[in-house]
This record gives sequence, structure tokens and C-alpha cells, in this order.
Amino acid sequence: VSVPKNREVGTIDRPSSRAERRYDEHRFDPGRHFIIKTVNVIDSRELFISDIAEAIDLSDRKEALIFVHGYNTSFADALTRVAQLRVDLEIDGAAVVYSWPSRASLLSYVADRNQVIGPFRDDLKELIASVASSTGAARVHLIAHSMGGKFLLEALEELAHDQASPL
Repeated sequence: VSVPKNREVGTIDRPSSRAERRYDEHRFDPGRHFIIKTVNVIDSRELFISDIAEAIDLSDRKEALIFVHGYNTSFADALTRVAQLRVDLEIDGAAVVYSWPSRASLLSYVADRNQVIGPFRDDLKELIASVASSTGAARVHLIAHSMGGKFLLEALEELAHDQASPL
């Protein structure tokens, strides 16, 4: 994700929805807009954790950020937000977004709330544990927005019960 250098902290400027729908490259201005440049599919958990470990290894402070989005959030919006948080919080290491299957619709609150169930919570719990124990991260920052907080709190409660000592 390309993050503009000269912008106000906390802001996310994106191209107009019309330009995005048409994918009109000439309307994308990296000096003004957040732009998702590429999305790569990583087909194994081991490779994913290895990529995170590599980013952390290349950093000075050895930090990781895990962001859990809220309801009414698309995958693209979650990617953009984690990039904004990484830059604004000056995270030195890896930034990861845990994206659960939100319907990305203002009217789907109840449907999204019902998604906070075992398999997604268990995946988040495993992600947190893996990042904390298998990447070389000295510090793992956890941020959740809105309904993502429910996922995060449930995952942390289970991690606390599973661990003999804190991570």
C-alpha cells in the first residue's frame, strides 16, 4: 500500500469511487492518495509467518502491528487502514491486518456481529501467538476497531487461559 508522504496524521485520502470503479490509473496520485499497489496470495501459514519474521528482522525496533478491522469494512479498506496506522504510529517492523468476512455494508451490523464465532476467533488467536513467538518480534502492538474488538478480546481471553505464562 502506497501512503502519501505529505498528509495530516490520521487521514486517508483515496481516489474518487468513480476512478476506482474504472481503475483509471491517471486519477491515482501517490502524492495525495492511498493506493493498494499489489496483493499477493501466500498459500501457507509457514510462509506468511516467515515473511513477517523477515520484515521484523530487517527493522531496528523489531515491532509487529496486528490490526483487526470492524464491521462495514472491506478487505481493501482494512489494508489501507493498517498501512495508515503503521505510518502514523511509526511502527518499525511488520504490519498485519486480520480481515474477517465483514459484509462491508452499513446495514449488515447484525450479520457481521454473528460472524464473531469460533473459527475466526481461533484463527486470530493462532495469528497473535505465532507473531509473538515465531517472528522475532520484541513488541507486538494489537489494535482493533469497533466490532474487531470483540474478536480481539475473545482471542486474548483464550490465549490467557491457554498460556502458563504471558507471551
